[in-house]
Amino acid sequence: MNKILIIEADFELAEKLCRVLTDSETHAFSCGTLEAATALLESEQYQQIIIDTELPDGDGYDLIYELGLGLYESNDVPVILVVSNDSRPDMMELNKQGIADYITKPFKMPI
Repeated sequence: MNKILIIEADFELAEKLCRVLTDSETHAFSCGTLEAATALLESEQYQQIIIDTELPDGDGYDLIYELGLGLYESNDVPVILVVSNDSRPDMMELNKQGIADYITKPFKMPI
């Protein structure tokens, strides 16, 4: 089974993403802090990570850096960044950091 880790401070948004991304072959898990994400990454391996850049206990880029260092088993997986609507990151820079793509908040979902 494929596993997706969603690291998002907005609980309702994280839960909606979990519902949309979970199916018979994929299960999505969510947490709202870097501390919780670190604990999950230390105990499980994920095939994709979606991470908000603005978390209550730090910057999502810090975790992306740690993933790039190979500190967790999920170190070579696609990472999708969630940024605020006024941010437009440079995709070339993101790719250098191992980030596959980004989504700007707010966004609409079918649920």
